[in-house]
Amino acid sequence: MHLAKDSAVKLHPGHVETASGKRYPADIRGIGGREIHDVWDAAGGAEAYKGTLVTGFPNFFILYGPNAATGQHSVIFHSECQINFSCRLLRPVLRRRSPVDSIMPTPEAQRRDLQWVHGKVQGLVFNSGCQSWWMDPVTKKNTFIYPDPMYKYWLRTIFPRWSDFRIRGSAGDQQQSSGMGKVLAAFVGLGAAFAIYSAAVDWKPVVQYAALISSRLNSE
Repeated sequence: MHLAKDSAVKLHPGHVETASGKRYPADIRGIGGREIHDVWDAAGGAEAYKGTLVTGFPNFFILYGPNAATGQHSVIFHSECQINFSCRLLRPVLRRRSPVDSIMPTPEAQRRDLQWVHGKVQGLVFNSGCQSWWMDPVTKKNTFIYPDPMYKYWLRTIFPRWSDFRIRGSAGDQQQSSGMGKVLAAFVGLGAAFAIYSAAVDWKPVVQYAALISSRLNSE
């Protein structure tokens, strides 16, 4: 590892350029030196946990990653959801008293999330059989589209499910408690339901998702 003393100013394919004009190789490699494109090729297309993290690649966060895009919602709002989700994951890890080196989703958690995504997308027009830019040209796997409304993505990312993550430090794997998230989940669900109800929109899906979040947090 080389510690550069000047700031990064540009990102190029395969390297980072700093203010001094020097270029440093910056391949994305995970545990065991695996290159992310090799991992995605073996999987038949790009994959990520909630479009943001990849199992086997600690401390690697993506904005607008696999199955994170939509054609009918704000990219800004979605990116804000991902940034807030990433900060919620990193904040308690960085504030822990015991040293923590890395965080990443477990293989089981990513697999479960992807099963939900691809099961949901099967019933949409995006998977009707026509080849397009959201499909892998070889495997025909949808690696681009998020299959639900954005308010549901917000609900899925507002409280991390800590059992989905492997937090590793000098003392080995560690656990992070969901803390006040169990209490706040109910308030968020009620607030979202009230706001949508006031706008004369069907709020039943919001209540269902709030109940789902609360049950998942309580099961940890």
